[in-house]
Amino acid sequence: MKRQKLTGLLLACLLVLGGCVPSSAPPDHAPSPPAASSSVPSSLAPESKISLSETWGEAGSAKTLTGSTLVVNLFLSDAESQWDSQSRTDAMEMLEEAFAFLTEEAARYGQEIRLTQTDKLASYYLTFDQAVEDNLEYYQWTDQMLPQNGFADFAALLEDAVKQAGEAYDNVAAIVHLNKPGRSYALPFHRGNEEKYQAEHLVMFFNEDASHPYYICPAAYAHELLHLFGAKDLYDPDGQNAAVKELAQSVCEDDIMLSISSNLYSRRVEDFTAHSVGWLTELPEEFASLAQVLNQEAEKGESHEDMQSAALPGGRTKKIYEKSVSVPRLHMFG
Repeated sequence: MKRQKLTGLLLACLLVLGGCVPSSAPPDHAPSPPAASSSVPSSLAPESKISLSETWGEAGSAKTLTGSTLVVNLFLSDAESQWDSQSRTDAMEMLEEAFAFLTEEAARYGQEIRLTQTDKLASYYLTFDQAVEDNLEYYQWTDQMLPQNGFADFAALLEDAVKQAGEAYDNVAAIVHLNKPGRSYALPFHRGNEEKYQAEHLVMFFNEDASHPYYICPAAYAHELLHLFGAKDLYDPDGQNAAVKELAQSVCEDDIMLSISSNLYSRRVEDFTAHSVGWLTELPEEFASLAQVLNQEAEKGESHEDMQSAALPGGRTKKIYEKSVSVPRLHMFG
């Protein structure tokens, strides 16, 4: 009886604070307060003066795709879309397929990785009083959405998620899921925006209609997750830098960062991308020219313009350049 009263009191506190259980959370999957754990990471222990975000340094919360990674699911209902139980299940199953693919690819390079997503009880069910636009220049809404749900920023949310998980992870990142069509994108760590974008996250639009140009598939989750760990897009649809696509097609034609497919296992993580995410310590010589071209592009982005890119299923691609040095590079998928 005492345990039931205590559980009820804790749940009520969560509802009042508006953290991970907004009033719109579906009753069949409403998260319940986790039990107290003695295995909470020391960096998050009450007596510690060091927060988790202070350990991210100059690499962000998703450093290299090695060791263990916690992916925190945020199911967001905005002013024009809602989540239902089946759609949430489908999204999480696609993400799990992406995990299996990345785990197998890592094993080819002798890397043993563990990717864990928050389950339906530990995931966050958030609301936003505005309609999220499918607009490459409109990603600042993520900063406006979190305070409406009791979190100052993504760093605070990720710290809360790791604490609730009760164990330490080498990496942590969030996925904001939206149940409507749109182009998905990554907001990875970017030097010059350390304070704001250390807590790395994706925005994934969920739309299973294969006739739509931006339909979702497991390869989309894998592609965008790799961006968070340092992988670069290897295509050039609009002729802005044809050398990238030409070189990539000659040395890593099956790489998932060059093109994606509804058939996930027709893609690979080849040596160039494997090196980018930390699976290879040295870049093979045959990729030196590709690395040089991408480095030149990165330098141009840092001094003149930030690159936004979008990949479509089957290798169809789009790219947009936005002149700004005050925003992070957005890596897009649609």
